[in-house]
Amino acid sequence: MPSYLPLIFANIIPVFFIIYYNWDVGPVITLYWAENLIIGFFQLCRIWIAPVSGRLAVVGKSFLTLFFLIHFGGFCAIHGIFVFAFLSMGQDVDPVFSQTTGGSELSFAWGPFIFVALLISVVKYFLTTASVETLFSVLALFMSHGWSFVVNHWLSGEYKTSSTDELMTAPYKRVMILHFVILIGGFAVMSLKSPVPLVILLVVIKILMDIKFHLASHRRHEESDQT
Repeated sequence: MPSYLPLIFANIIPVFFIIYYNWDVGPVITLYWAENLIIGFFQLCRIWIAPVSGRLAVVGKSFLTLFFLIHFGGFCAIHGIFVFAFLSMGQDVDPVFSQTTGGSELSFAWGPFIFVALLISVVKYFLTTASVETLFSVLALFMSHGWSFVVNHWLSGEYKTSSTDELMTAPYKRVMILHFVILIGGFAVMSLKSPVPLVILLVVIKILMDIKFHLASHRRHEESDQT
């Protein structure tokens, strides 16, 4: 079975909700923002199982894992606030900022951990505003990325050729390129009152880009195995 099939299946689920539950572009964009968190979680797992030699391997991995959590977590938090504010244009956006930046978690955070606390607040806002259909789609994406991590990265031995430097930077390129396209496309679809064919087209574009990033990632590791 091609390694990208679970990813395609998980990405097709929103099409069902667009057609039968009248989803507009808003839930689609928030769903893809939530996927960033899933990508970050499994990237943390990849960093932790990556081979590192030396007596301080565990300490080094712990530091890299914590650094990635703070850095990528802060990136996702700011990105999330922007997404929710973007989708609330023309409405009262105060609740978006008051609930995400005024959470009780922030009062207990210090130093760089403020970004982790901010992420927790944004996630809480997402969970309290997301529909059951959105959460089901998030679960499907989690299972898809989990399958890729276990089967394609761990059991296949791909982790043996993965460097921590590569793993630390890999998610950013995908997230920045993909969500630039999604947000620009989403803005265009919103301006046209979110017609169903264009929302589906946005999902199809996202699927094609996911496949491209997926195949490119595994191709790099196959080339590393041959050298």
